[in-house]
Amino acid sequence: MTELEPIDILYDEAIARHRSGDTDAAIEMLRQLLSQNPNYSLAHNALGVLYSRQGKVDQAIEHAKRVCEIDPDDTFGFTILSTLCIKNGRREEAEEALMKASQLRHAAWLKSMKEGASE
Repeated sequence: MTELEPIDILYDEAIARHRSGDTDAAIEMLRQLLSQNPNYSLAHNALGVLYSRQGKVDQAIEHAKRVCEIDPDDTFGFTILSTLCIKNGRREEAEEALMKASQLRHAAWLKSMKEGASE
């Protein structure tokens, strides 16, 4: 069994705090985590969700955008970004993110078809 890195433990603790009802503490822990590792996409994703639930739209979208910057091949990240934008009247941004998610899905499908054909 592999040991978790300290940053992964902090992330898990933040999520546990949220699940126990202390969302403000969870957000603070995730922010601390990002001060140590600004490219930890799981923390950005979690903050996007938590801020969205609190009605802090701009902050939620900024964290969703950061997930997409960190991992530009993450279909899920672009889908979440699109959803947040459409929910908040940012249609053009939503369309762009959805198009990127569709392109990534299509590229993955093409790759799987090529790999399947070569077998």
